[in-house]
Amino acid sequence: AVAYTTVLDHPDLPEALHPWVLARTALVLERSDQPGEAAKRYAELLALHPQATWALLRQAIALTHAGQEAATIPLYEALLEQHPNHPMILNNLAWIYLTHPDRTQRRPERALKLAEQAVAQEGSIDHWDTLAEAWFQNGDASKAIEVLRQAVREAPFPESRESYLQAQYER
Repeated sequence: AVAYTTVLDHPDLPEALHPWVLARTALVLERSDQPGEAAKRYAELLALHPQATWALLRQAIALTHAGQEAATIPLYEALLEQHPNHPMILNNLAWIYLTHPDRTQRRPERALKLAEQAVAQEGSIDHWDTLAEAWFQNGDASKAIEVLRQAVREAPFPESRESYLQAQYER
């Protein structure tokens, strides 16, 4: 990350390379567990290229990892307007509406609709887990258990997820 940052600050960096270096810097910062710094670089990139949807999605993910969930909601909502059937966008926004640290920002009913759409588009174990959590938070524990059972039957998942899924089921 330091090398890319140094390149960004170099006065002879060709303007055409600047967005590429910003993008690479942001990705390296994310992978170096510096999501807040990565989000800042994505913001710089988006100032140059506001239609770079992938950068907006990465910025939202980085902000979530930085614990700035409130800042991600408008980003995910904007992404959803552009890509209403994108399973990751649907799922991530649903998860934020379910788990936001500020309980006044939680919207379990909206999260349920988003999670159902995500599973319909792509039934990954993460999407099924979000759907189960949405049913649970909407007061239907039996439906949440049914969804988890269906997820285990239908969606492949790594062995490392078994203990988490078991804990969700027992909850």
